[in-house]
Amino acid sequence: MAAADHSPLSAIRDALAEIIAEAPEAEPTYPKDGSRKQVEAWAYDTARWNSAQAALPALAAVNIAATAMDRARGALKAVRAACRDPDTDTALPSAVGEEVEAALALMGERS
Repeated sequence: MAAADHSPLSAIRDALAEIIAEAPEAEPTYPKDGSRKQVEAWAYDTARWNSAQAALPALAAVNIAATAMDRARGALKAVRAACRDPDTDTALPSAVGEEVEAALALMGERS
């Protein structure tokens, strides 16, 4: 079982996905000869529709960023592991190693 992703990007992704999921599947049409209640429902559905349409490109951008961050996390973990492995001749200046550790910490990784 994979570990749960608690990164800020996953929280943003979940919030955007929820906005999209709660929106109507099609753009609401204005009720002809509708009651006030029908018009209010239309206005509410239209607002949710518009929010979902605005959220779609944001969700795509967050997904791209999350994928890039996952790959960067994997690469940084490999660098850290190679530098800690006594059987390799990999070496980094300590300042670079500290930057790798700081970047991984920002991504939610513990050493």
